[in-house]
Amino acid sequence: MDEPRRLTGEELENFFKDFAKQAGILESKVSTLEDVVKLFETKLPYKFAKAERFVKDDYPSAGEWFDKILNHRTLPLIREDIKEKLTNRLLDLVIATDAVVKVRSNDGIERKIAVDVTANFTKEQEKVDKIRGISGSLTRPVNHNQNLPQVREALGIEKHIVLVMNNMTDNLPSFEKLLAEIYAFANVQSKTRVLDLREPSNDQKLNWQRDVEEDPQRLWLQHSHGLTSKIPLERSIEVANKAIGRGFPKDVILKMLTLDPEYKRLVKHNKGDRINADKYTGLVYTRAIDKLCLAQATNSIQQKINLEGLRCSEFVVKAVGRDNSSGERVFQVSNGWVFRQKGEDLTLD
Repeated sequence: MDEPRRLTGEELENFFKDFAKQAGILESKVSTLEDVVKLFETKLPYKFAKAERFVKDDYPSAGEWFDKILNHRTLPLIREDIKEKLTNRLLDLVIATDAVVKVRSNDGIERKIAVDVTANFTKEQEKVDKIRGISGSLTRPVNHNQNLPQVREALGIEKHIVLVMNNMTDNLPSFEKLLAEIYAFANVQSKTRVLDLREPSNDQKLNWQRDVEEDPQRLWLQHSHGLTSKIPLERSIEVANKAIGRGFPKDVILKMLTLDPEYKRLVKHNKGDRINADKYTGLVYTRAIDKLCLAQATNSIQQKINLEGLRCSEFVVKAVGRDNSSGERVFQVSNGWVFRQKGEDLTLD
């Protein structure tokens, strides 16, 4: 988890959306599918027709839905989350909007800002021309972007930025830097801008592992998604088990478990006292470790050996191990295995 990696375009967009959601500035619903389709067909018909061809792979019935909307006919029953995703996809394809944020400027006015997220700086001028409603190319006699500022205004969006970021996880701007730049833009007269954050200074860089990979809320949502158990302890153990399997350390998993509904219930039941709730997360972690050991065994005898061996190893290391310069207690057995214990974490080399 420590090695930097290159994010895909979609991952970079989701990184920004996660930041905006965490910061409480993400506009969850910009408009309805019906209003967007009518607006795009009226003001940006060429770009809308082009977008329609792109969305048909993921939404095969999109053309039929658009026809019904434009001809004032009733749509079939469509799940709201599907309509919302399709609307967001159209906003991206037609008016270069990956997300919309809502912030209050210094004059007390709430301003909506459209954000186009990209790692491609070579197309920066083309993108900024697009959001300004300029053709951007002398070879194109027809300007298909000229109504884009009007469309943005019709959606209640006042400003638009092209946000350029490095897509390597070790060179992204911190949440504080992103928030400061967005608020700064909200307080200037300019309606459009390129925000180049490809090379943040070291003190303005994001710690990807701490701020993203190990974010408790992100981890809980990621590992609890799709679980069906109605028994709180079983569900908690399953979530912890998934996180342990991915290599997250104990302290990170315990923080994640504070987002567990059962943890919150225990805190509320004890009038804010977290002692019992913290004991619960410790129990969940221990049971998850035990379950992992049992799952790795091939038969019942090996299961018992694995479980008892783990507990025995903890006892032996504490009893006869020696402390090293790294703050670990170490014990080496005759076959060359080395057990290391730091705090309550036990590892085997």
